[in-house]
Amino acid sequence: MGTGRGERRYRQSRLGLLLSVYQMRYYSLQVAYLVAQIIAMITIWQFFAEPAVTPEPPEGK
Repeated sequence: MGTGRGERRYRQSRLGLLLSVYQMRYYSLQVAYLVAQIIAMITIWQFFAEPAVTPEPPEGK
C-alpha cells in the first residue's frame, strides 16, 4: 500500500492502481488467449471423439 500511495495521483481509481501493480494492463489479451486455447482444446476433443468413418466397400466385390 505504501508504494501505491505514491502513485495515487497518476491513477484514476484503486482498481487501476491494483492492475498496474500486478501488471495486468493487458488483461483483455490474456483473457482472449485463454478463450482461444479453450476453443482449440474443445475442437481437438471433438475431432478425436467422433467415430471413425470408414468407406464402404464397392458393390460386387
